Amino acid sequence: MLSEARNTTASKKVALDAFKVFLQVTGRASLEQLLLNREESCSLSLFADYAEHLYAYKQPRNQQNYQPKVQLQYLSTIKEHIRIKWPDHPLWVNVNKDDPHNWYTKLRAKLEDNSNRRCIQQGVAIVEKSIPIGREILRRVCIELMKKNSLSGYTERFVLCLTLSAVGRAGTNHI
Repeated sequence: MLSEARNTTASKKVALDAFKVFLQVTGRASLEQLLLNREESCSLSLFADYAEHLYAYKQPRNQQNYQPKVQLQYLSTIKEHIRIKWPDHPLWVNVNKDDPHNWYTKLRAKLEDNSNRRCIQQGVAIVEKSIPIGREILRRVCIELMKKNSLSGYTERFVLCLTLSAVGRAGTNHI
């Protein structure tokens, strides 16, 4: 539990640092100064510009865009940070409801769609995780590939078994 709290605190700091870069790059006031101004902090244009920045920005260390999930996390972190500072601002009415018409849901969905589309166009993985394939699923897939009774079926089966065996997924050694 303590480890999760540390990770959350560290993640928030990284997101705030990314927002500070945005403020600097766009010539806006510092985060501390921004938070003193209720209307400037709670403006739709600020959030729209930040979402655009998250989509377009290339990290200096590797010249890569942020991953889609990172972009969404950074946007959410800043939204919550400002909402906590100015909780009574009308901008926050219904913002956390599952209403597809509220400004934040639309902004977040647009950012996610654009980022995912770019990843697909560039052939980059959207999520860096893979779902493990169990013994029974792998067995069934191999049977279906063998039913093709073709060189491509045998080749696909071989590649599947070899790849999964090398990665260490359950049950691949016994096929």
